[in-house]
Amino acid sequence: MYEMGQNYMELYEIKIDIDSTVSFIFDGNVYTYSETPSMHAHSLYEIVYILSDQAVIELEQRQVTLNMGDAAIVAPGIYHKIKSVGNNLTHISFQVQTNTEDSRVRATLSKINFLNVLNLPSKSYLFILKAISEKGNSVFFTDSLRIKAGLTLLFADILENEFLQIPVSMENALSEQDMRRKKILGYINKKYNKSPSIKDLSKILFLSEKQTQKQVLALTGKRFSYLVQEKRIVCAKALIRENRMTLDAVSKAVGYETYYGFAKAFKRFESASPTEFRHLYTK
Repeated sequence: MYEMGQNYMELYEIKIDIDSTVSFIFDGNVYTYSETPSMHAHSLYEIVYILSDQAVIELEQRQVTLNMGDAAIVAPGIYHKIKSVGNNLTHISFQVQTNTEDSRVRATLSKINFLNVLNLPSKSYLFILKAISEKGNSVFFTDSLRIKAGLTLLFADILENEFLQIPVSMENALSEQDMRRKKILGYINKKYNKSPSIKDLSKILFLSEKQTQKQVLALTGKRFSYLVQEKRIVCAKALIRENRMTLDAVSKAVGYETYYGFAKAFKRFESASPTEFRHLYTK
């Protein structure tokens, strides 16, 4: 996931159960960068918390600046990377695992389509997590307890901020059609490079395959196959702009079995071949 140019302090890997509905998965690393890691995506919601310096998080089609104390919440399946603005970027990342369809946490996270950024400076967890990042390579059991305390406070603050911004009321409740559309797009975001199918989507929506086809078109204005191709090309463009992978590797990374099929689809969407696109972008 993370490539050259990264240094990190290894702590304990921790799974933190906030309650019966949500857990944090923290990989135990505090990252610093001298070079930018490559684009990547996750199957769960990821929260990136900036401990020091200023950073830019780059998504498939836009960039967002992050300052110390910012928490960036990235939706599943969204390709992104973090770039240091200065020379001393330090951050931690952890994933959010929800365990029920009826949780307040899931309702909050479902509002995030690509990225939300919350500025949460001057809180106790900032000092807890920053102290850990500056500790050096020594590892003690108390670090795990301090991380758990810091992340629990951080997540509580994220929930509070989200619900202050979006009051809970019937007006804000998602309709059945809204929920179905989110499930369709969420499925494509997660599975676009892993042979997504109407058959699998129909099981998620509890509809027949024919009904699922009609629902996709009615709720998105596009056919299922077009949505998959569109997502693949968006991600392919981001990887091509990175200029770190061969075009054949890009085609496989976004789900195409052959380069010919990838090049044909790419030209249909962009009116240029992958080679021409790379040449224009890196010229």
